[in-house]
Amino acid sequence: MQASLNLARDPGAAAPLKIDFALVDRLIDAGEGLVREGKIEKPRWDGLLSIRGVLLSEDATEVSDEERAAFEAALLAGFETALAGLAEARQAEGRTLAAIFSDAADKLDALIAAARRTA
Repeated sequence: MQASLNLARDPGAAAPLKIDFALVDRLIDAGEGLVREGKIEKPRWDGLLSIRGVLLSEDATEVSDEERAAFEAALLAGFETALAGLAEARQAEGRTLAAIFSDAADKLDALIAAARRTA
């Protein structure tokens, strides 16, 4: 038996966004001298947001070890529940098939006995 799990985000759900304000502050501070010297314009918000790492989707945010462990534990618990359900379903299927085959064998025995009596 093989099992696999594929995780995918709901395509209809937009991932929450996060702004790295610390990075924005560092970028502004880094360019402040150039702005004072007139070499560059004061940065605009749309320009800052377009810099890689400033605007993060939920996919790019860090997950703590505790969150990852809880997520993995939930996945394993769900998988174990699914396996237990599968095992119970297979056992029930086996019991049903055993009853069907037992009934068929009994009918076959009765037919053989009837055939011997008439032969």
